[in-house]
Amino acid sequence: MPASARFGGVVSLDGAQIQQTGGTLAVSLVWRIESAPPPDLTATIQLFDAAGAFVTNADGDIDGYPARVWIPDTTVADRRAVTLPADLPPGQYTVAVGWYTRGDLSRLPVTADAVRDNLAVIGTFEVTP
Repeated sequence: MPASARFGGVVSLDGAQIQQTGGTLAVSLVWRIESAPPPDLTATIQLFDAAGAFVTNADGDIDGYPARVWIPDTTVADRRAVTLPADLPPGQYTVAVGWYTRGDLSRLPVTADAVRDNLAVIGTFEVTP
């Protein structure tokens, strides 16, 4: 699915794909590095239920490419697996992404079509009975 968002002039999201396989949500993201980031910048993927309540998250560096070595004007593919809670009830869930610094946990400001809690909403998925 197409997705785009800008995070503090540091990194942009140029595409996202979400696929549920059993108890795992596979999230593929395409990031464009715009400028030198804080060295402790970390991505977060967060899931919310239909009522907007937080369900779970997966945080971490881009695999093999931590922020401290980013090169501006590069594009990188980022694939993540989010383990879904075993007792996740049927329903529709929202997936959102963002970036924060580990030191003070402050999130980069985001500009996107859909935003919640300073995260860019990248899609939804359905859990069926």
